[in-house]
Amino acid sequence: MQKTIIMSSILILLFLLPFDLSLSQQNTNQADYAKLVKQLVIIIWSQHNIDIVDSIFSNDCIYEDVAAKKLLEGKNELKDFLKENFTAIPDFKAKLTHVISSGNLVACEWIMTGTQTGDFPELPAKGKAFSVRGASICLIENNKIKKWTDYYDMFDFLQQLGVVKNSQDKH
Repeated sequence: MQKTIIMSSILILLFLLPFDLSLSQQNTNQADYAKLVKQLVIIIWSQHNIDIVDSIFSNDCIYEDVAAKKLLEGKNELKDFLKENFTAIPDFKAKLTHVISSGNLVACEWIMTGTQTGDFPELPAKGKAFSVRGASICLIENNKIKKWTDYYDMFDFLQQLGVVKNSQDKH
């Protein structure tokens, strides 16, 4: 009887062991994915190193800026978008406040800051500073960012740039 219990226990452990290993591998990937997103925010958005796009994003990546109604496909469109932003806002910075990952998804909250001293195609420079909170959702495939989606309050951003009036301002 005792031998049967021991054999049954060994079989159960052998059956469960692969599940435990896969779970621990998933946790490692989640930590790696969160680290990838943190690196991206620091290297691209705060240090303006656009060349890193080639090693962090997949070839068929998609970047969506929901507030600006922009959908970019591929690394070249993303790099052009980043160059345009850093030309208009040379002191642009992003600071992560929270990062969480689950499976191959990473969500992060951030604060973007800067001063628009250069023109955007649809928005002439006003020389005003801004600080806007936002969030991003990232899809990771094969250790590369496949899709990055940004959400923030465009109205707040435009108010701070002086493009739209604050409803509480008196004329």
